[in-house]
Amino acid sequence: MEKQCGKSYNDSISEKPGTGPNIHADKAKVWSITWKKAGAENIPVLALPVLRVESLAWDGMKEALAAAISSAPALVIDLRGNVGGYDEGVRLAGEALYGQKPPLALKRTTFIRTPEAMALKVNYAELDVYYSSVAHSGNLIQFEYKARKVKAELENAVAGKQKPLIRNDFPQGPLEDNGKIFKKPVYLLVDRLCASACEIGVFYLRSLPNARTVGENTAGDLVSNLTSIAILPNSHVRVWLGDVYREFNEPVTDRAGLAPDIRTPKDADSLDFLLGQLAAGGAR
Repeated sequence: MEKQCGKSYNDSISEKPGTGPNIHADKAKVWSITWKKAGAENIPVLALPVLRVESLAWDGMKEALAAAISSAPALVIDLRGNVGGYDEGVRLAGEALYGQKPPLALKRTTFIRTPEAMALKVNYAELDVYYSSVAHSGNLIQFEYKARKVKAELENAVAGKQKPLIRNDFPQGPLEDNGKIFKKPVYLLVDRLCASACEIGVFYLRSLPNARTVGENTAGDLVSNLTSIAILPNSHVRVWLGDVYREFNEPVTDRAGLAPDIRTPKDADSLDFLLGQLAAGGAR
């Protein structure tokens, strides 16, 4: 029997967030723009409930967002419930809002490819194969391919045929004030499910001149969310060890999450709360 120490990421995301569900309701698309009343003003809400989708899913979003903000007094981006995936969706939203490529959140990514790290990756891949075969999962072929691939990488690591640490540095260029940067208020709705690429998206967007986050702390799944696994033979404790580490342009502590600028009151819906504050002249 396996044991786990502390609260795992899967445990934390299974808890129902206390800030309300994502407003997105269009099942035909992975994004939507809905206009909401805040007092006498109409404010567009861009809903991004998922990021783990192919590039074609974002067709038209950047252009629709650019059209919406051309006459909007403010913008709300709903990231609640978004557990991450790929950052393309938020990056495209950033391009519409900055009028150029958004500022990079990452400074450096380091991949650990020592023999010890690769042995753990092999162990993880073989566990996936075992559990998939027991469950008769349709993913078995995929997991078997991955296991063969990481075993070959382990052999290369042991033979000294690959670097133990592979670093990718991301050049940081200053933003150009091209007159196209959206300088009106932007509110990012976040919750404890917002993880990984969703949190990187928060980094992209909160550098806007008047951006603020609203809700609760995010998941804190940024620095090392790609892991390998080992089950200790005697205690049967499951141990997760990161094999990719990210460095950001500001200090980030995993598991703590990104604290919101405006915290939603307990059991309140973040969007309803924000619209009420805006209607009353607050949260500006």
